[in-house]
Amino acid sequence: MKPAQGVFLRRAKILIRVLLFIGLVLIAALAAIENTQPVRLALLGYESVELGVFWWLLLLFVIGLIVGRLSRISRKR
Repeated sequence: MKPAQGVFLRRAKILIRVLLFIGLVLIAALAAIENTQPVRLALLGYESVELGVFWWLLLLFVIGLIVGRLSRISRKR
């Protein structure tokens, strides 16, 4: 593979990741805007506090970012 092809593929990969990230953020934002009513989550007999859907989506998004970063760090080692 020529060096120019490697640079192009690397930039294309970054562009795809950025577009995917933006798409996921837009989908989450639209879901949060459309679902503003408060909800209470229940799992195995435990009930959470009542929060809006936006806050649940934001919390899960942040947890996903943290888990993704931690898995990336452990892969580098």
